[in-house]
Amino acid sequence: MLKKTSLLLFAVLIISNSAVFAQKTKYAFVQKDSILMSMPEMQEADKKLNDFVNQLQGEITKMQTEYDSKVKNYEANKNSGNELVLNNQIQEINDLGKRIQDFQVNAQEEIIKKRTELYTPVADKFNKALETVANKKGYSAIFPSNVVLYFDPKDDITELVLIELGIK
Repeated sequence: MLKKTSLLLFAVLIISNSAVFAQKTKYAFVQKDSILMSMPEMQEADKKLNDFVNQLQGEITKMQTEYDSKVKNYEANKNSGNELVLNNQIQEINDLGKRIQDFQVNAQEEIIKKRTELYTPVADKFNKALETVANKKGYSAIFPSNVVLYFDPKDDITELVLIELGIK
């Protein structure tokens, strides 16, 4: 009898502790992409990155036009028989081709740096707003809604985060 009472008491303690833990754990969901796209800072970052990429692309286009012109000039003169001039033109074409390749590699690296520079403050602001809402409302965890198959719409805190960010 004592064993049954002890076992029953132990089971009640486990169940009650589980219930207390479950009550303390509060989850929410957020539409992260929607919020980020609504942020004016994100729109500004997108514009600055696009301008930066377009500037680099313009430089590559100029270099490619120069390269094409040199190749066309070489093709027009290759039957002239002047080897010194032709060798010089070949060297110029090869050098320019190498510069174009180097520029493209460096441009990709610069785009990554620029993207990080522009988007990190936006992500930081979003994360701070998310943390503020989580702390105010007592959430233990917040998940992006696009990775969950189902969640109760009442647990969607997207509007609260937008309000915290001053949007809407």
